Amino acid sequence: MRNNLRLWLQDLPDQGRKNLQLLENYLIDLEITKFNLKFFTFSVPAAVTNLKVPHSLGYVPMDIFTTQQVGNITFNYSLFDDKFLDITTTGAASFRGLIGRYKETQ
Repeated sequence: MRNNLRLWLQDLPDQGRKNLQLLENYLIDLEITKFNLKFFTFSVPAAVTNLKVPHSLGYVPMDIFTTQQVGNITFNYSLFDDKFLDITTTGAASFRGLIGRYKETQ
């Protein structure tokens, strides 16, 4: 989630620079900013087993945050790779949410 945006602190009075630096440090330390997440959605019209669903992350996602799900979807985490999620459903299903990975150090 961190996009390497840095606050512009030059030419600020010392107190203003210190306050902005404290705010930036606080935001960087929030746990939610340690997730590299991407919005993701897919749907399937019928039951599937071990369907490979492409993603464009370039790494193996380990975290899934569902914002909306219709139907029964099983995410087969052990079969994820840097190009595909692997899912199984019991019927038609759709997913909307965030996928990515928690990263301790930014």
